[in-house]
Amino acid sequence: MPRRNKSRVWNYFSKKDKKVAFCDLCHREINTHGTTSNLMDHTKRRRPTVPLMESVDKDQESVIQSRSTIQEGFVDNTQLPKGDSSKSQGAEKSCQLKILGTMKVQELSGAKIKSLNASLVDMIAKDFMPLSVVENDGFQKFIKELEPSRLCYTTDLWTSVALQGYLSATAHFIVRGKLFSVILATRKVDNRHSGEEICRVLSKISSDWAVRDKIVAVVTDNAANMEVAVRRMGVLHLCCVVHTLNLLVQESLSSPLLSEFEDLRRACRLIVGHFKSITLATAKLVKSQEELNRPLLKLKQEVATRSPPALTNRQWEILEDCIPLLNPLEELTTELSGDKYVTSSVIIPLIMGAQHLVMNSKPATTFGERLKEVLLENFCKRLSPYEKQVIPSSATILDPRFKKMAIGLEENASKAYRMKRTHSI
Repeated sequence: MPRRNKSRVWNYFSKKDKKVAFCDLCHREINTHGTTSNLMDHTKRRRPTVPLMESVDKDQESVIQSRSTIQEGFVDNTQLPKGDSSKSQGAEKSCQLKILGTMKVQELSGAKIKSLNASLVDMIAKDFMPLSVVENDGFQKFIKELEPSRLCYTTDLWTSVALQGYLSATAHFIVRGKLFSVILATRKVDNRHSGEEICRVLSKISSDWAVRDKIVAVVTDNAANMEVAVRRMGVLHLCCVVHTLNLLVQESLSSPLLSEFEDLRRACRLIVGHFKSITLATAKLVKSQEELNRPLLKLKQEVATRSPPALTNRQWEILEDCIPLLNPLEELTTELSGDKYVTSSVIIPLIMGAQHLVMNSKPATTFGERLKEVLLENFCKRLSPYEKQVIPSSATILDPRFKKMAIGLEENASKAYRMKRTHSI
């Protein structure tokens, strides 16, 4: 019986002969010379998100096993084992591969604190300075620069039922390796919602909390007035990727090439409305799911009707084509909507993974082919620019899981390195 390959790297390679292995991910031949070193180096260099470490803790391993389809799409187009992504609470720990698992959050030891205190007392004594020097503004500013604290804003304009405009500001910051989100204020906006007015309200909130000099970036929707407001504040701006995804899907489905989709959507709304408005129909739906051992799901979108139309065979085929094309975007939205983990460094890799899955899908209908074409076109128009932006590109190359390998174009990776140094992120 041939000896079993024990290294985990053989999950991604096939032996061609004693000295050559075939990569199942990129289909290249790699010289082995009887060891797995070249295989490990190749996988880490070409596919940085593939888990190779033998000694991973239980949390890390569960994260690896339950990665979403779009993260698998970044590695390759094969399906890896994954958990139930529908359980939002239970999946909180497994939303993404933990960056903190590769980093050590250090705190000052007791000995270090004593050493620093002794050095401070020595400085005061030698330079004949008063003990009150530690209370001076200049000294405290100097100490803050030695150990700076930073935060990011997310802000949004919304309208109440009474048609009154409000602006909410939420601060996001990290303390001892844990991410916190705190709503600082919700302020009424009486005047015109111009960039200048939004900037004034945000600046007032920042001043009230004494955090104006700590803000490094503000995340908003794609509205022009928000962009103007952040630019006037003089900090980095990032358009919310989830909002951009919503615009991408809406624009794609509204394309003239997909005009028949509106009829399909209208028919689906009527069917959902039928089950929402008739109790007996809903009970039958639940019973059918139980008999088929399917998860008990509820239909959405309430429309009053008692005569639900039946979908044609062609409409069913169109729906079957839509699911694999739109599923990656739904998962991308879920992954990037998290507020318990850092998302800036996974924006580019997950966009690439979703785009990869859409690109490799094989629709069976003409409608599916058109939808695929429109989605890829809007991917390039709306999502590709994130690879050139300071925040996502710098965060990606600083993430030890990805670095430059997750950025598609070499020129964008080089530009990200330059921007990282310029902005001191």
